[in-house]
Amino acid sequence: MLKRLHYSLLLAAMLLTTAYSAAAKPSTSGNTTRDYEATATKAARFFHYREWASAGALYSLMLADHPEVADTYGHAIVAAGMLADTAKQADLTAFALASHVPVDSLFTAVEHISFSVGQTSLYEDYLLETKAHTPWLKRIVDAYLMRYYAYRRDPQGMITYSKIMLAGNPDSQHFLYTLAQGYLIDGQTEEALNVYRHIVSLDPNALEALLYLANNSLRQAQGNPIARDEALAYFRQAQTIKATPYISDAIARLESMKKK
Repeated sequence: MLKRLHYSLLLAAMLLTTAYSAAAKPSTSGNTTRDYEATATKAARFFHYREWASAGALYSLMLADHPEVADTYGHAIVAAGMLADTAKQADLTAFALASHVPVDSLFTAVEHISFSVGQTSLYEDYLLETKAHTPWLKRIVDAYLMRYYAYRRDPQGMITYSKIMLAGNPDSQHFLYTLAQGYLIDGQTEEALNVYRHIVSLDPNALEALLYLANNSLRQAQGNPIARDEALAYFRQAQTIKATPYISDAIARLESMKKK
């Protein structure tokens, strides 16, 4: 099923390439570079003044001449998004992939340009639409959604998408840290602590996780021998990885508590 869908998307992209090429008018002056630059200037002007339909039409002409430029796709996709034209966005995405534009470059361009016009949710909507229209890109899109939700400090998005990513790569520290941070933002402290403990079990030199666990136990150390000993163990391990005055001072305070 996925192979047939992949084939259909590539076929649609090839047809779209033909359509874009037919739409591009040859230069009567013979100076195609000058014509392309003039079109780019007009497109940028339309985009700046939020004349989305005109901007989108000119960016499509530019893509007929230079289908390899990720930034042009970014502007065209954002212009289409401002018009709520998800079908055009899907066509542009298929055309970009057929033109061998790297997915990372494409998504980064859409992210940067949508943010530049103050439309961060447009980028989120584009990723969700892309995942729906292009299932074979699902895992890549999910990774970008996780990053987006982390940027927005959206705990539910961070938790949901880090778990999705961890299902395919359960030992990824990057995904685990995102999950822990999502739990913390959401007020689920114990769940976050369990994730940090898991990270340390995978990598005893995971400094960020060690310090979070150490500081959490330090806050409970006064009058609590178990928390004190845990904090001391975590800080000592962190000290072997990267010695700092703060860690040294914490160890000294904990050792002083132990002597009392």
